[in-house]
Amino acid sequence: MEAVSELDLENRRGAPRLSYAVDIKYVRQGGSIQSGRAINVSQTGARLMLDEGSECPELTVEFEGKVALLARQVWEHRLPGGKKVVGVIFEGFHWGQRVALDDYLFDLERSAA
Repeated sequence: MEAVSELDLENRRGAPRLSYAVDIKYVRQGGSIQSGRAINVSQTGARLMLDEGSECPELTVEFEGKVALLARQVWEHRLPGGKKVVGVIFEGFHWGQRVALDDYLFDLERSAA
């Protein structure tokens, strides 16, 4: 985990976020598992750095093997070199996922202190 500065993109999320780059795995419907980075994470969504690829508004994101969530892409910003930054919101939570996400965010914040 490493602290990162915000990309120069408008803040589009109301929940407090933790700005730490963490490894993720993600899969879009019908696709294969790919690797990426989360630039920041909150209780409602995340900013992700992904490879450009198939366009599918929904994906499953796994944060460091600790919590997996269904996410819907709501915006993107293409970068040079075949990368893009996307904003996602988390959807379809069940109680166990909410607890796992809260625990994960707590651990991220604690390890940064």
